[in-house]
Amino acid sequence: MTGKGRRKRRRTKVTKGDLNRFIDAILHRRFSENVGFVIVDGLLHAVVERDPEESVRKFVRFNVPVLIREMARKRRVKGKRRCKDKESS
Repeated sequence: MTGKGRRKRRRTKVTKGDLNRFIDAILHRRFSENVGFVIVDGLLHAVVERDPEESVRKFVRFNVPVLIREMARKRRVKGKRRCKDKESS
């Protein structure tokens, strides 16, 4: 009775693209919550890609604009709150 009733499982191969889509699905919706998620996103993609030079290039191309946009948006929101606080005083 050695292995008679057991079947070999087929292992589905997880590709880099699958991992990158998974990372994007989890982190991209959180970018507006905290800009730290943008940095974590870039680091995780770098781990998946295993090519530091290409990862830096992609981070600058795709994530730096998001960082700038989110930081500017938060600064505008913060400025509007200060104005409302001054008006109510």
